[in-house]
Amino acid sequence: MPDSQITRDPYAPDEELESLINNELADVRVSYTSDTEIDLPAGLTAQQRDYEMTLKDDGDEFVLSGTETASGIGMFLSLEGHLGFAAGIILSHALILGQPTQIYTDEGMSSDPVFDEYQDLTAEWYQPAAVDNGLPEARLSQRTADLKATKISLNEIERYARHWLSLE
Repeated sequence: MPDSQITRDPYAPDEELESLINNELADVRVSYTSDTEIDLPAGLTAQQRDYEMTLKDDGDEFVLSGTETASGIGMFLSLEGHLGFAAGIILSHALILGQPTQIYTDEGMSSDPVFDEYQDLTAEWYQPAAVDNGLPEARLSQRTADLKATKISLNEIERYARHWLSLE
């Protein structure tokens, strides 16, 4: 993951939420399952890592699976699992990368015959030049036909994370 701000606007939550993010997510364990270089349009490449995150709290265990893709145009984080946990992880990344350019759910039929539906929560941080060239909008408009993207506001993600992290 990049270790500096990508987007134009820094992410600065109120002190209470920032404390919840830092304290409650401090014990997250991350296990990487793959790390590959992928080709993107226009001759670009990206580093893509698949992983699983686990948080144990008072006997409960929360698990997310995810994909992190970093390229010269930005950083993309796609998480599948507990919504509150995923929202908290997105905000923890935002503390470093800045306000996400866009956040959305992808929903559709799963390609896995065991599961009927697929849903993930995706956050994308684009370099300012990529935003100026319309890449975020183009990416959403070119989704595969079997996936429906629904945008979610940063305020809504904060609300999910605050509620879930307060319960931990």
